[in-house]
Amino acid sequence: MRKLAIALTTALLGAGACKETTDSTRPEDKMTKPIEGITEPVPKPMDHDVPSTAKEEPSTAEQEFVQTRDQYAARTRARLEKIDDKLAELRQSADVRAKQAAAELRTRRDQLARRLDTVGMQAKRGWDQFETDLSRTFGELERDIDSAFK
Repeated sequence: MRKLAIALTTALLGAGACKETTDSTRPEDKMTKPIEGITEPVPKPMDHDVPSTAKEEPSTAEQEFVQTRDQYAARTRARLEKIDDKLAELRQSADVRAKQAAAELRTRRDQLARRLDTVGMQAKRGWDQFETDLSRTFGELERDIDSAFK
């Protein structure tokens, strides 16, 4: 009997909440009505969230740095190709020592290539040190390859 009374009360209360209104004062209608006095569109929130410097083109100094970095990468990749050619020649040598040297030098070449792959991520701040270190390592490897041929 008690369960029946609870079910009946719940049904009666729930029926009132489901009643459809035809009144135009529903909350949804109030949200879609235009606000008086506003004549210009409201900007999207994203327009205000982006700093003005992020929308601008990179400065000339930044563009020059990127160009310098890309040119350096192209030159060092050409050096890497020459190293690959010399290592291939060294591997084909009949001398056992030359073949062993080629394997060791190839390992160093691969490490150098991995460092070269990071050139695009280098910032202007540490560029001079990065370029100096990479150029020095290239020079050492090239000298050691030339020595292996003697």
